[in-house]
Amino acid sequence: MPFAVAAAVLTGLISPAAAADGLAAATAAVSGFTLPERMTMTAVAADPLVANPVAFCLDEQGRVYVCETFRQSKGVEDNRGHG
Repeated sequence: MPFAVAAAVLTGLISPAAAADGLAAATAAVSGFTLPERMTMTAVAADPLVANPVAFCLDEQGRVYVCETFRQSKGVEDNRGHG
């Protein structure tokens, strides 16, 4: 994750301030959750680092992979005849 953030900042895709602001807001939101004992929650990404998430996965090393879609409200008609 740190490499992805650094790459996005270095290529000008996001500003460091925007990334920090988004993560700070997500961290504040997470602190409002009530969790069961021994369970923790940590914000790892937020706008502008991720937008329109539809799925995520964790690998054995704890890395987070997120799938995004930018077709919301721009999909194709389902003409398969079921339904």
